[in-house]
Amino acid sequence: MALFWRQFAALFWKNWIVLSKHPFLNLLRCFIFPVAYGIFLAVAKQFLLKPNNYGIGNPIPVFPLQQQFNDAGTLVWADATDGTGQPSPAEIMARVTRGFSGSQLRLVKQAASGTQLPFECPQNFNGFSECYAAVIFNAVPASPTTPINYTILADSGLFHIDVVRHKSDFETRVLRVCGACTGCVVVVNKSTGIICPAKSSTISLPRQVAPATKL
Repeated sequence: MALFWRQFAALFWKNWIVLSKHPFLNLLRCFIFPVAYGIFLAVAKQFLLKPNNYGIGNPIPVFPLQQQFNDAGTLVWADATDGTGQPSPAEIMARVTRGFSGSQLRLVKQAASGTQLPFECPQNFNGFSECYAAVIFNAVPASPTTPINYTILADSGLFHIDVVRHKSDFETRVLRVCGACTGCVVVVNKSTGIICPAKSSTISLPRQVAPATKL
């Protein structure tokens, strides 16, 4: 134990001599800069990410898709049905894009298949792609009483929540695509996803965007 304290005292005295030769510079690089860097890492999220605004929002109508779908990316859809159902996915998308301008229609694209969508909308490390959203029509039954099965996909980075100004990523993208596809009031059900009762359509969504439903 005595040897340990002798070595500790010798190293302490040596470091003190080195630090005392440049006191101001060593104070900056050994104390002030590390503390400032730690504070920056602690609060950097507040500057780099938009702050969320949680709470219970007021109910508002689902605004038309064409009001939001401008330069936010490409709307990609794919037909994964057997081709026997009515209306066809192409007819549904024709209704969705009704009222679109020429520039908006140029941003609507059909993928070859549902498995092709990840290649059409590759995400970066922040979870964003160049796509506004993607829709896969899984099944369109011939019977009008059978639910239409389709899936809406969105970027995993769309998790911003703002229930006061209704600027949540879910509200401005996924919810408007759902409203355009169904033309009905959207009811949120945590156990089954999103159900549009007028068309009996079920939409599966990524969990990252589900908490943004604060309408």
